[in-house]
Amino acid sequence: MRGYTKSFLFAASVLILGLLFEIISGGKGISLPKMPLNIYAGFSFVVLLVFLHLFYHRHAFVRWLSGVPAAVSSISLFALLLLLLGFIPQKETHGGILSTTGLDHLKTSWPFFFSQVYILSSLGLVILRRLNHLTLRNVGFFLNHAGLWLVIASGGLGSSDLMRLQIELYEGKPFTNLAHDQVNRYRLPFSLKLNDFILEEYPPRIAFADARTFQIIPEKNISFIPAEPGKRFPFKEFVIQVDTVLMHALSESIGMKAVPAKDGVPACHITVFRASSVAATGWIACGNRSMHPVILPLNDTIMIALLDPEPRKYQSLLEIINRNDTIPAVLEVNKPIKIRGWQLYQMGYDQMEGRNSQLSIIEAVNDPWLPVVYTGIFMLLAGAVYLFWLGQGNKNKQKQ
Repeated sequence: MRGYTKSFLFAASVLILGLLFEIISGGKGISLPKMPLNIYAGFSFVVLLVFLHLFYHRHAFVRWLSGVPAAVSSISLFALLLLLLGFIPQKETHGGILSTTGLDHLKTSWPFFFSQVYILSSLGLVILRRLNHLTLRNVGFFLNHAGLWLVIASGGLGSSDLMRLQIELYEGKPFTNLAHDQVNRYRLPFSLKLNDFILEEYPPRIAFADARTFQIIPEKNISFIPAEPGKRFPFKEFVIQVDTVLMHALSESIGMKAVPAKDGVPACHITVFRASSVAATGWIACGNRSMHPVILPLNDTIMIALLDPEPRKYQSLLEIINRNDTIPAVLEVNKPIKIRGWQLYQMGYDQMEGRNSQLSIIEAVNDPWLPVVYTGIFMLLAGAVYLFWLGQGNKNKQKQ
């Protein structure tokens, strides 16, 4: 128990030391080197651990660092910072107590860096010590712990090489290889051109609003109703019937008329019944920059409106120039395109224009350390499967 107390006091000291470094740096965090310097740093760290294991494994500090109490305290500290990473918004605002202590940019903060060094040192020495007595069970132990070591190390060393860039493409514009983050502009090793941006929408929904405040009226047991031809539903003492739905319409003197795709707004004709008589009938429609929304009053306090349809799917029809080849491609949400080590994701569009948007916003992500992370995860899974298989084999032997 005494060993655990000392270990957790050491972990608390590591945390306090990191906070002090962060405060002294003015909340700017630590900037890790990029390739190839981070590779050299990682290799040097491994050599240092091997050196300590070979020549100082009997030293009290090294023995403690490779023991269970140090492993538990290092994992606890690292897990605590990961929890804070999930609960505290990471804005990097550089202002206030959260920024000064590094809590709003934890991944690049001194506390997180010292925590990574602590857990990688303890975990690395534990792995090296187990390798002295290589048995079948220790193979599973090695796969699990070495896989975890790879994931943490590559996540830390590779953070400076990770690039998340934004690309704005407009229909009708020529090919471009320009991308940017919040500060700098970059040239990509390929070029993109947007031929068409396609947005598919859900049916618009009918809502009821207060005629004086224009606020949506929350009605118990009723949600926003999709505008579908022939649909009937009750609201208070009324029954609303949807007669006609036009996904692309413009107003005219006698109501609404259908227009070609990408023009106009969604509109529907409704009839409102009260008891057995018609209380109101007419068109309701969404609005855009050139047309005000069309509403239908029910009485002095209630009116019926049509809400803007929500996007169901949007995609970009692209052409990609890769070296001397021009490749047609379709980019959709959750269906990224991989090219030259980059992942392209459909990120957004001009929401003010909606379906008429001629802008497609694409995120380009490059993470050269991702294969190392995947290798570590594969080793973790392989170690778990191996230990399970080994345990099942031992159970069968005991039964025999």
